[in-house]
Amino acid sequence: MSRLKSILKAIILGVPEFSPRALLTRSLVAVVLFSVCHLAGLREYTSVLCGMPAQAGISKELAAYLGVAYVITYFMMVIGVPILVIGAGIFRVALTLLSPKE
Repeated sequence: MSRLKSILKAIILGVPEFSPRALLTRSLVAVVLFSVCHLAGLREYTSVLCGMPAQAGISKELAAYLGVAYVITYFMMVIGVPILVIGAGIFRVALTLLSPKE
């Protein structure tokens, strides 16, 4: 487990705050979070947000939290990731064009 933590720290914290690589790293983290939520089956709990009853055997509060977690990661995936990827591309092109030629 500590090896996984050290790998994640190196990937996430080892990147400069504002760079094309940082933007792509953050988009990758959003994709992984959404994938985990989707594979865990949290999509079923979004019905609680519309007022539908939750599954039997789970509290309403927990179902609401799980539904909100899925919706947040879904919007990160649909809205945030494309913005970050396009921004990283534009940023990289700008760095290439504006860098001094040798």
